[in-house]
Amino acid sequence: MSPERSPRPLVELLHLSGLWNIAIAQPVFDILARSPEFFVAHDARAVNVWAFVILTSFAMPLALWGAVRGLSWLVPAAASFLMAASCGGLLLLTVLYAVKQFGGASPEIAFMAAGVCAVAGAVSYVRYASVRLFVTLLGLGIILVPAGFLLQPPVSRLLDAGSREPVSTVDLATTPPIVMVVFDELPLASLLDGEGQIDAERFPNFDALRQDATWFRNASTDAELTIAALPAILTGTRPVNGRLPTADDYPTNLFTLLAPHYRMHVVEPVTRLCPDDLCARDRLDPIRWLAPVLIDVAVVYLHTILPDDLTEGLPPVTQDWRDFVSNDDWRARWARGRTGDRPESVAAFIEQIEAEPDSARPAFHFLHVLLPHEPWVYLPTGQRFSASGDVAGVRDGGLWVDDRAAVAFDYQRHLLQVGLVDALLGRLLVRLRDVGLYEEALIVVTADHGASFRPGASFRRPSQATFADIAAVPLFVKRPRQREGQVVAENVWLLDIPATVAAELGVRLPWEADSVNAFDAVPTARSDKRLFYDDGDDGENTTVGPADLSAGLLEAVGWKHQILPTADPFEQPQLGRADELVGQSLERFSIRAGSGEVTVDTDTIAELGNVNPDASFIPSRIAGSAVVEGSDTPTLAIVVNGVVAATTVPYTFPVAGRQNLWEVIVDPGLFVPGANAINVVEVREAPDEPVVLNMLYTMSAQESAAAGRNLSGESAETLWGVTASGLSPTEWNGTRPFRWSDGDARLAIPVDPEAPPSELSVSIAMTGGADKSLVIAVDDCVLFDSVIQGSWSGTFPLSSCPVASQRMEVSIRSTTHQPTNGDPRLLGVAVASVEITP
Repeated sequence: MSPERSPRPLVELLHLSGLWNIAIAQPVFDILARSPEFFVAHDARAVNVWAFVILTSFAMPLALWGAVRGLSWLVPAAASFLMAASCGGLLLLTVLYAVKQFGGASPEIAFMAAGVCAVAGAVSYVRYASVRLFVTLLGLGIILVPAGFLLQPPVSRLLDAGSREPVSTVDLATTPPIVMVVFDELPLASLLDGEGQIDAERFPNFDALRQDATWFRNASTDAELTIAALPAILTGTRPVNGRLPTADDYPTNLFTLLAPHYRMHVVEPVTRLCPDDLCARDRLDPIRWLAPVLIDVAVVYLHTILPDDLTEGLPPVTQDWRDFVSNDDWRARWARGRTGDRPESVAAFIEQIEAEPDSARPAFHFLHVLLPHEPWVYLPTGQRFSASGDVAGVRDGGLWVDDRAAVAFDYQRHLLQVGLVDALLGRLLVRLRDVGLYEEALIVVTADHGASFRPGASFRRPSQATFADIAAVPLFVKRPRQREGQVVAENVWLLDIPATVAAELGVRLPWEADSVNAFDAVPTARSDKRLFYDDGDDGENTTVGPADLSAGLLEAVGWKHQILPTADPFEQPQLGRADELVGQSLERFSIRAGSGEVTVDTDTIAELGNVNPDASFIPSRIAGSAVVEGSDTPTLAIVVNGVVAATTVPYTFPVAGRQNLWEVIVDPGLFVPGANAINVVEVREAPDEPVVLNMLYTMSAQESAAAGRNLSGESAETLWGVTASGLSPTEWNGTRPFRWSDGDARLAIPVDPEAPPSELSVSIAMTGGADKSLVIAVDDCVLFDSVIQGSWSGTFPLSSCPVASQRMEVSIRSTTHQPTNGDPRLLGVAVASVEITP
């Protein structure tokens, strides 16, 4: 059968637009309508939403059609093929999305099914007028898809923003300074000792606050996520589906209640509950706003269509709902990399608290801080212990892997960061005393929600077994001039905070709320606790738990002490008799040579070669991988400077494609300034027999000091101030890490102009089987320009390209290829390392 006549250009535009909206716009709109926090985190206004919809539903398919028409004009014989290929590609994406919704399909099956449908659809489009007529009907998607998105309640409310009515002024009987701090993702169980009390040894500042304040030990959050929990804390109303955490959706809240009487000192990084006229914010124009949004949307879309096995290499989609991929302009990252420190943002807030002038209105100091929320990368000192914020044990969907060692390791990192939270709370309390506010202030310290650390369970979505893990949160209220601590065990909800604050000011909330004064006896009448979650369905979604969480809390604390008996964050997860080795000198043991059944490598040699104990980064996370012959999982002991620092086992699941990853956290007190030695030994034990140690890996202090710095690694920004663009997240080829470029990778490397580098070394792990034209340059001075294939490395003297400034830009430009395994990226070369020689 010969092909039918090709459709006219405007009909082609209708076809591509309809298919585009079904294949790309609809999945994106669907997830964003169900996750409106995306727009809140990006500080979207109505004009931003309109610009996003117009670009996604109309401008992008128009650009695709323009490209097809332009190529068809250049190569008329290929016109039908180009149109069919475009339709087939969009059909492939549609099928991938459909397969992902059913779940469980391997990448091979998913892409095979999508590929077959795409080819069949493309051929049918060319050959059959009836198929093209059907595609014409699908052109209605250009109207129906964006209209359906814009009519979704969360989105329509964004478009109708600005209708907020201020709360009528109420006369307050008293106006003490108010300080409210909401920590993010802090379960009460993390703060408790085995007796159910605040662990004064681990968290002395929380315990100090407890001694002066009222501790509501049976307080619970009202929602599992910040976007619902924080509005409940500030409005006193139960969460409902679809509402955005903005002043337009919650016009009556503590900010608007206190505004006539208080100055606003507000840090609100995720929500927008303080109105713009009270808490002014710098906003981007719609064009500049779109660029980072489109990058984040691309990540969301790939998570939506790709099989789970292929999403491990993608940037994670986190609760913060923005900046999934950092801005790839290296100059912007250079500046931003020095301002994104979470502890420093808290320190800045604390420093801005001043004594109250007699003539001024008192201040409402409100801080929502994204700590101890993951990524867990901080020591209690505020130093970073890891350049990687990956949470290896949590998979897509928020479920913990069923691997006790992985969950224990992440729990350990979480507790380290809780230690930082305690230290920051201590700094806040000291500041309040120093400026004379502590005695007179009304102080509220709480957390928006908790988290669960149970193998196989959900990290945030509660079940009956993990309800207390997620619902139970700290709540301390120090009333003005309160000097003696009290403990209240009533059934208090965090949404009681507004009514409690209002009562301390001598008024009732001037809006209808579910909030009651926590100091009254009213909470005792509540027969249960209710934890809201929003899964996109209509109606109120809640998990109901017991009115008294003490039994669940004791179980959660028991689990914590089962894996970390003393809750010391530098204590190692329990792995049998191997834990008895920690803290002992390696000289006490007889060490055998490894049998060859287990071999290991480590990733952190360069970091250990020049340790500064006072620096903002200290390499307490030591990681590597193991190659194991046989089915037994080895137990490893990591030795730092001759002392057994930690024990661990390789994970039973791949992490970013890497098999048998192992990692530990070691006490930074074991490091010496400068170069440090490391050993890895295998621990073999049998009942009633001495422990046997097999040496697997040795790196002397001299060798770590001489180790090269891989400036293309993801840790290079944290460790050495390097900024990168055009490089994907780290992947692994066996035990060798690499990062695919997009064809134009760039590294901005700080250098000392008084001692500029003399050589540049570049190593390419692979080219994807294709010949690649490769150009390597320093500050636009070309060092290499040729064709390579497979693995390649080169070292170039810089005498002909002298570096004259405080940083050098290394560019690695290459041709690209489209992988055949369904990877949607255009790949340049796999960069294994970039090093400079002084």
